[in-house]
Amino acid sequence: MRIFMVVLSLLFIISAIGCGESGANHNLKGAEFLKRHEYQRAIDEFSQAIRKDKNYPFPYNNRGLAYLELNKYDKALADFNMAIGLNPLWAEAYYNRGNAYAQMQQYEKSVEDYSVANTLYKRYYHLSLHNSAMSYSNMGEYEKAVEDFTLAILIDSSDYNSYLQRGIAYAKMGLNDQAKNDFRKILEESKEPGFVNAATKEMMALKP
Repeated sequence: MRIFMVVLSLLFIISAIGCGESGANHNLKGAEFLKRHEYQRAIDEFSQAIRKDKNYPFPYNNRGLAYLELNKYDKALADFNMAIGLNPLWAEAYYNRGNAYAQMQQYEKSVEDYSVANTLYKRYYHLSLHNSAMSYSNMGEYEKAVEDFTLAILIDSSDYNSYLQRGIAYAKMGLNDQAKNDFRKILEESKEPGFVNAATKEMMALKP
């Protein structure tokens, strides 16, 4: 569950404000390294931006993303906490911290952060619902997972990943007919081989 949430439009807006041009330039350079998967170089640039202004939230969030890609979850979490502390209404930071908690298997905390992201910013509503459902599934709370997968599907009816995962959750609950319906939906409509193969495998694994 590695999703880059570097909001480049915001980065350009703050290039002339906030911590000043120098710090913003380090942040922009770090964002470019992050896009190229050069994570340590990105961290170095974001750290330079933070040294210029410790109250500048964007490089904390972005450095957290780089640490997350390097599986340095504690450092990622600390940076997301700083970003949220400096900007408590920043939905992306809550979303990213939710992903960090999920990677650390702290699923209850991840659900809480995805919920905050849902409330703060509708842009992340669909992604947060899907990821929240995944966290519920990983906790074995399949009914709650089904609820969130269903909401995600209502927002995007072509979200075959949510169909797949909801089908798996149904199967875990012993609701094989509902599971089959979700797997059939993928087999009939999806053109993605990965989803089709996964749905076929899950369908065959269902007990008669």
